[in-house]
Amino acid sequence: MSNNTSKISNGIDKAIGKFNETGEYVTGTIRTILLDALRAAGVPDRYGVGIAEAIATTVDWLLL
Repeated sequence: MSNNTSKISNGIDKAIGKFNETGEYVTGTIRTILLDALRAAGVPDRYGVGIAEAIATTVDWLLL
């Protein structure tokens, strides 16, 4: 039983690691999409970077 518990725990740890990697990827992709859209709309980077970061962080927080 103890051996299976360890295997289950290791499997869950690996899954959590993948979830974290996926979340970071999604947040980065959202940030890039937003920044590209803001640039296309003519928003200067000095504003757009902060806006894109804030929105990506908010979406990340909401997905938790």
